Amino acid sequence: MLIDEIGQLENISTCFDKFCEKVNLLQTPKLKHENKSDKASVTKDNLYTQELIDIVAEKEKWVIDEFGYNFEE
Repeated sequence: MLIDEIGQLENISTCFDKFCEKVNLLQTPKLKHENKSDKASVTKDNLYTQELIDIVAEKEKWVIDEFGYNFEE
């Protein structure tokens, strides 16, 4: 598969708009956000163990480095 751009979930609306423009969709459909979590109740500490962080860091090193992700936020 050949690709020329990688979108990011945290910017999905912007990435989707750019994609639609590239494929000549004049009216960009709007994306719905359903089943949204309450950010106040979701923290890094109750989602990820250190073991899981280490596994993801090793497996997804390229993505983490390329997009500047970290587990501090």
